[in-house]
Amino acid sequence: MFKKPFHVKPRTPLKSSACRRLVQESRDTFPAAWVSVDLKSLGIGESKGDDTTEREATEDGGGDIEDGKDRTSEVAPHMPMPSRLQTAKFVSHIGEKGEIFYDGVGTPVWFKAEIHGDVKTPVLLFPTVYTLWKFPETLPIIWTSSYAIEKLINGADLMIPGLIVPPGGMPDLKRGDIVAVCCPGSPNAQAVGVLTFDTKDVHSVAGAKGKAVLIAHTYKDHLWESGSREKITEITGEYTTGADDMPGEQPVAESDNHEDTKRGEQGDEVTADEMDALLMVALKQVMATVLDSEHASGLLPLNASTLYSNYMVPNAPRGIALDIKR
Repeated sequence: MFKKPFHVKPRTPLKSSACRRLVQESRDTFPAAWVSVDLKSLGIGESKGDDTTEREATEDGGGDIEDGKDRTSEVAPHMPMPSRLQTAKFVSHIGEKGEIFYDGVGTPVWFKAEIHGDVKTPVLLFPTVYTLWKFPETLPIIWTSSYAIEKLINGADLMIPGLIVPPGGMPDLKRGDIVAVCCPGSPNAQAVGVLTFDTKDVHSVAGAKGKAVLIAHTYKDHLWESGSREKITEITGEYTTGADDMPGEQPVAESDNHEDTKRGEQGDEVTADEMDALLMVALKQVMATVLDSEHASGLLPLNASTLYSNYMVPNAPRGIALDIKR
């Protein structure tokens, strides 16, 4: 949606009543995002409920500026949906219409839009990656590889063969649910989109085709660029650095070929013979951890392209960039 520059109208303060409705909508749609909200951090007494909190935070003055003072920063850091917002209508490069909500410093924190995918979605409320980085529990997570993340940032939707299914299976989600897309090796959401299928009892995606998530927004897209352009830690390794981020995922054992790993980390030129050896290391790693006796029957057969991009590349020794063309 935001892969290319989009047309956006000037920002205007959102009225207090509209802010309250938006806060309530986010509470109803994304209750997990509000679990960690500590009302006492807002300076509100424990005897006051959520409605009172929001009413006091937004009463009087429809915008961010009141009596010459910008008070947005007083509440924005503590709430997934700030009680004072600015809004702007937008149209994407392919005609998708929506509305962006900005906090007091001009960071896009939420947006509403419909996605023009294989099936046109209704107008939905989405958190941006800025919000997900501060409130990661907001959305359920779908896992994929760093290779697939690069494709998403370049404007692609997430395909089913690109999913990484945890050993315990995927979370119980429904078609149309809004999800965050993450990669083992980075704790931060890389994209947000709409799920295209029910995931209950899905333990393997072998042989499945089609789109898994219709992507609405990604890290490094033009919506991200319109904000603070805060950057996150780059993905360094699929399982060796990210096992703790993925529920039930087991870390991949380090390669026995320590000399190859050392060479790659030092950035030395890798010869064709050495690349062949690295490809073999990655293949053996896949066969030992992914295509073992317990999971092979559910994943095979695999075509060569899928084996390489979805399994061998993520399982290369740390610091090594595989290149099958060498």
